Formats: sequence, structure tokens, C-alpha cells
Amino acid sequence: MSKRILLVEDQAILAMSEAKLLKSYGYEVVTVYNGEDSIRAVETDPEIALVLMDIDLGPGMDGTEAAEGILKTRDLPIVFLTSHSEKEYVDKVKTITSYGYVLKNSGEFVIRESIQMAFQLFDSHKKLQDQEEQLDLAMDAEDHGYWDWNLDTNEVYFSPKYFEMLGYEPDELPGDYRTWEKLLHPEDKEYALETVREKLKHGEAFELEFRLLTKSGTWKWIKTKGKLYYADKRSVPHRFVGTHEDITERKHAEQQLKMREQNLHTTLNSIGDAVIATDSQGKVIRLNPVAERLCGWSIEEAEGKMLEDIFRIVNAHTRRSLETPVKRVMVTGNIVGLANHTLLISKTGEEHQIADSAAPIRDEEGEIRGVVLVFRDVTEEYRKNRQIRESKEFLDAVFLSIQDGISVLDTDLTITYANTIMERWYASNLPLVGNRCYSAYHNSDTPCTPCPSLRCINSGKTESDIVPVETEINSPIKWVELFSYPLIDAETGKIKGVIEFVRDISERRNAEKRLEESEARWQFALEGAGDGVWDWNAKTDKVFFSRQWKEMLGYNEEEIGDTLFEWESRIHPEDKERCFADLEEHLSGNAPYYKNEHRVRCKSGEYKWILDRGKVIERTQEGKPLRVIGTHADISERKKNESQLQKAIEEKDFLMRELNHRVKNNLAMVSSLISLKNSEIETDLSDLKNRIEVISLVHEKLHHQNEVDRIEVKDYFQKILESVFYSTADRDVHIVNTIEQASIHTKTAMSLGLLVNEIATNAIKYGFTPSEEARFTVTLTRDENSRQYILTLSNTGNPFPEKVKLEHPETLGLQLVSTLVQQIKGTIELQKQPHPVFTVRFPLENSSSVHEELPLAE
Repeated sequence: MSKRILLVEDQAILAMSEAKLLKSYGYEVVTVYNGEDSIRAVETDPEIALVLMDIDLGPGMDGTEAAEGILKTRDLPIVFLTSHSEKEYVDKVKTITSYGYVLKNSGEFVIRESIQMAFQLFDSHKKLQDQEEQLDLAMDAEDHGYWDWNLDTNEVYFSPKYFEMLGYEPDELPGDYRTWEKLLHPEDKEYALETVREKLKHGEAFELEFRLLTKSGTWKWIKTKGKLYYADKRSVPHRFVGTHEDITERKHAEQQLKMREQNLHTTLNSIGDAVIATDSQGKVIRLNPVAERLCGWSIEEAEGKMLEDIFRIVNAHTRRSLETPVKRVMVTGNIVGLANHTLLISKTGEEHQIADSAAPIRDEEGEIRGVVLVFRDVTEEYRKNRQIRESKEFLDAVFLSIQDGISVLDTDLTITYANTIMERWYASNLPLVGNRCYSAYHNSDTPCTPCPSLRCINSGKTESDIVPVETEINSPIKWVELFSYPLIDAETGKIKGVIEFVRDISERRNAEKRLEESEARWQFALEGAGDGVWDWNAKTDKVFFSRQWKEMLGYNEEEIGDTLFEWESRIHPEDKERCFADLEEHLSGNAPYYKNEHRVRCKSGEYKWILDRGKVIERTQEGKPLRVIGTHADISERKKNESQLQKAIEEKDFLMRELNHRVKNNLAMVSSLISLKNSEIETDLSDLKNRIEVISLVHEKLHHQNEVDRIEVKDYFQKILESVFYSTADRDVHIVNTIEQASIHTKTAMSLGLLVNEIATNAIKYGFTPSEEARFTVTLTRDENSRQYILTLSNTGNPFPEKVKLEHPETLGLQLVSTLVQQIKGTIELQKQPHPVFTVRFPLENSSSVHEELPLAE
């Protein structure tokens, strides 16, 4: 079965020739004329085995873009066929595919061999890929990664599993030895590198453990095994192959076990509480240093004794002996707490207030094997509690003397305490205690936004904010700075309330507001990078104009006043209406900022182009602007450059028309040479001459009109038909041209002109009869529903032969007709009886590349 090749060539005639050549090599050929169709062809035709791609495909997607799109869909060999030989084209192709780059004039042998080599290279790549996938699957089954180090090139192949272990995609790390070296943990690097060097030196296999850096920034423990492979008789190693195994979990388990043992020993010896452990009979098996100190017994003295002998406890008030909690733990199996007011009497007679509990020690089966007793000396706490009670009155006095407001809230924002300052500030809402803070301080039914106290309750951290005082509250203050400090329950660690420290900052706030206004003005000036600054108070209609603003127009500081009239009166009359329309659009809130380019009169009388930008920074509650700040930038130089650029564009259009004129003259010269040759030989070359005339007419039309990329087809088709019938027909032919004005893109128009030429020539040769008038009709209409043009060509005379099929044309003329219709993405229908009528449909979009199509008259 022959292989199928997709040929992508935008020139229809060249595509016919190239397809014919490929078919002669025994390949099936599918031809498309642009990059978009090539991608769709590959997506819909699984039998396509190779793509022969022209780099330059005209407007739209070029060959390299189309190749990238194809490779996203399927892995195919792509051979580029082009006329370009510049280095940048070669380099661009190399980044896309490695299957070849053939110049169009290289000859049939080079093209054929390039295609065969591309097929062979593709097959080799597939086989190598299959082998690597098999090896990857085998290693994945073992959950290992592997690596293959080429000692000659220092290149290293890392398997996908290797990358996966470290969190990388396969193409994220370079394949060389330095990749592994860079990922090594600094503490492991010297040891690992030295081990590898020694094993290479002696030709030995090795096993090594080290840490590697993952993509996420963490370290993984890796166990690697490596082995040398010798590729020559001199026993010189050329490859070093090995595996990687993730042993991070094992290492962590080992470290945690070791750390747990160390932590247990360290904890027992450094913990602030006393710890005594007993066996199931109540005999002491362990004391930590704190227990030794409180009980007065060393571990050597206490070990093996009954707990009651070394742990003597009595009631602090009655001095009666208390039972140790060990027996109750052994009976109930529960944690047992010591009674309040328990005294521990040490071996030396010292007494300590103690607290805390005893808990069972269970084995893996849940059986109680002993008891651990944890207690602490709370003698100091008893003393501190007494001090706390004594200091509470002192703190209350301090709160009363502080001149800032203090409130204490519980977790639902209910006021539990307020000092006299808060009561004076919010005297109209007394009593404060028992009410929610947002009700007492803000006359609100819901918490304020923002509320630092709510944030403090949620975060457990100190929070602060600046909060306004509601105007409805008859208070001497207007702004307060509020600090919220969490009250944390010492036993549970949970938030049990908030202390609010409230400071009157009304005066500071007013000063800050004045400072913010001043800073905003000058900040804007700095951001203007030297441009003029204006600051308009819309309420008073006063405007501040900066020194730069005035100097830009040639004025001194004192020559410009502070009213809006100073700017308005200097705007060029032609620009004023548009300028104020843009300003009103922003002031009304319909535009996010004001921006306009207009001319402003200078002191010298000349006008400068100004880029004027501004923004409302303060509005009333109703949304009316109060203050607007903006800048003036001199853009006169930019406007001058824009004018020069427009002139350069006009000069370019003139050069394009001159180029079209010269091409037309050269085509006329070729046509003349064909006419001279036609007179010397018997073969009729009039068809070829007419086709050249069609192309020449395009350039003549371009030479005589403003647009260089569009053709008015009514006059263009008329001149083609006149040229064909007047120079070739042996009788008068009446041309019926009902086309209204229609402008079509040059490339499409040229294809249509060649098509009209072929059908008109066919009418002369086979259609017209001596017995009736020779008439040729051409129409062009526009179907908005289907978004198509409909071109109809018909002639009087003989019907079209039934045996001739447009689907399989045998003559060159009909082959050109079918090919040209495909190139413009159109369709063609043929009515053969009673006389030929050709109907061609092609897309409206195909008729324009930049501009919209001109409408056809209905």
C-alpha cells in the first residue's frame, strides 16, 4: 500500500506540478493551499504519513506556524519545501522539525531522497521511543528511576520516573552530569562526588545514599546503585548506568525513632514538672530530676521502693495523710487528679504545694503495666494568686487614672468594663456596661466595618484601626484610634474577651487629611515626570496651576491666575467642544479618568499640542466632583512625527503603484514575445498569451486606482473578455456584463480572471455556432445568507459534451478551472443543456484581506 503525503502549497499551478511528481514516485497525494486547511487535513485523515510543507503560504498562517499546529495534533515527519535559503529560515525550521529542508530548485532526485530519508528517520525515532518506553515501564513497576551517563559526552539520560521523584516534568532539567551535581545537598555533595570519582577510577559498582533538591524546594533522600559498562577491548568505560530509589520515608522514620528516644530522655530530664513512673504493683521505676528534688530521693535510692514511701502527701489544712492516686488508676484505668490543697513532704521535711494527675501506662494489648504520676510545685502560684488579688485594686485605680478610653468586651462584644473616660465621651448612651459595643459607641444594630475587636477575637493577635465616631452621638470626639488586645484564658488558651484601648485622634486626623491632600497633589506632580500639574477645586472653581504648567506655555509664575478660565480661554476653538465632552464624560462618572489631546495657545500666540489627563479624587455623597487633579504634557513633537509618518505611508503607496506598472510592462513584453514565436511555429500559443494578459490586466488596474490590493471586477472581466474574443474569435461576440460595482482582493480577482479566460476560450473553440448569435454572459451576485459570491458564466451555441466531467478533467484548461476554484475555496456547477452555464460560488471573506467587501447592488 502506497504512503499518503499531504502537499501544502499556496500556488495552484505549482501544486499541480509537485503533486504529479510525487505521484510518479508511487505516493498518494492530498493537496491543500493554506496552513489552516493543512491542520484540518491531518486531524481528519489518519492515513497521512508525511507532510511536504511550503514555508511561504501567503496571507494568514505561514508554513512554520502550520507545522507547529500539526505537531500538536500528531507526530508526523514534516519536510519543508521552499525557495528561501536564508539562514534565518533554516534556523527557524530546525526549531520545529528535524526531517529536512529542501529548496524547490534542488531537482527531483533531492526531493525524492529527502522524503525517503524523512520516512527512515521517523521510523528510527519511533523504534527508539518504543524501547525507552518499555524500559520506563519496567522501572516504574519497581517504583525506581534510572539514569544513563555517557562518559564520552557527559550527557545523562534521566527516566520520567527520575523526574517524577523530584517533582519535575521530563523537559525541565538539562540532560547532563551537572544537573545531578547541582541538586545535591551541600552536606552530601563532597562525599557523593568523591565516591563516584573513586568508583569510576577503579571501575567498581557502587551504592550510595544522598539528598536531592526537589522542585518544591524540599529535600528527598535517594538511594542510587550504579554500574559501569565497557564498550571497547581496552576496558575503557563509556557508560555509567544506575537506578534511583526514593528512601525519604525510611530515613524520616529512622530519624523520628531516634529523635523520639532522645526527646523522651530529654523531656523527662528537662521538663518543669516532676515525673514518677511505677510498675503495676506501685513500685518506683523512674524519677526525673524535678521529682528527685521535690521528694528528696535520688533514682538510685527510690528505685524498687513503694510509691507511698517516697511520695508522702497530706491535706494542707488538716494535715491528714492522703492516698496516692496509683491505686485508683490501677482500679479504674482512668486518669486521676490530685485533690486541691495537697502538700508533698520530702525526705528532708520540706513541704511543697503540688497539683496535677496520674495516668495509666498500657502495653500494645491495652493492659495496664504501670502508672505515671506528673505533678508540679504550685507553691509559687499560691503566692502569686495572693499577689494578683492584691494588685487588682491597684489596676482598677490605674484604669481610672488613664486619660485614654478603656473598654473590656467579652467574645460577643458585650461591654463588661468601661473607664470614666469612655463614660464621659459617650455620656448620652449610659450605662455602657451590659450593652454591645457597636450599640453603645456607634448607635448601630450590627458590628462595625472595620471592627478590630472582631479581628482580634478571630486571630488571637493585637489588632488596630482608625474608626469614625457616628455624628448622631453627641460626643466631643470625631475620630478614635482603637487598639484591641486579646484576653486569653490561662487554662484553656482560648480567647475570652478583648481589651479596647481608645485614643482621641480627632485633631491628628484633621492634620493627616490636610497632609494627604498636600501629598496627593505633589505625588501626582512627581508622577508626571516634569509635566505641568493642575488641581481644580470644583466647588470654588479655583485652580492651582504648577510652575511647569505655566512655563510650558511661556508664562511666568505671576502671569497666570487661579481660575478655570485661564485654561478654557486658551483652548483652540476647533478642539474646545471635543475637549469638554471628554471632561464631562469623566466628571459624570461614565469614564474612569479624563484624557484629551488638544491645542493650547502659548504666550507667543502659537499653539502647542497638549495631552491633558486628570482624575476626580474626591466627590460629594451624591457623586458630584469636589476635587480634580491632572497633568499637562507637551506632545507637539509627537504630533509632528505622526504627520511625517503619514507622509511616508503615502510615499510607500506611490512606490507600490510604480512597481505594479513595471510588472505590467514586463508581462506585456512576455506576451509580445509569445506573439512573435506564435508566428514562427505551428502550435497555437494564444491560450498562453491570453493567460498572461489576464495577469497583466490586474497590474494595469492596480496602476490606475488608489487601492493596491483590490480590483473592481466589472471592468476587469470586461477587458478580459474583449481581449479574448477580439483577438481569437473569427466572428463578433456580444458580451453581456451585468456585474455592478464590486471590489475583490487582488489574489482572488486574478484567480477569477484566469477562470473567466479559460471558460471564454472554451466557448470560442467548442461553443459558438454559425447559425445563431454568438453571445457570452457574465454575472456576479452576492448571497448574504450563505456569505458567498455567485459568479455565472454562460454562452450560446452547442451544449457541453456529456462525456466531459469537471470532476475528472482531461484538458489542461478544465484542469486549471477546477484547480482555481479550489484555490479560492469555492465550488463550481455546470449546466450542460441546452447551452453551457458555469456557476461558481466562493466565500465573501475570500474577497477581502483587510477591508470589508463593497456591497453589490441588488
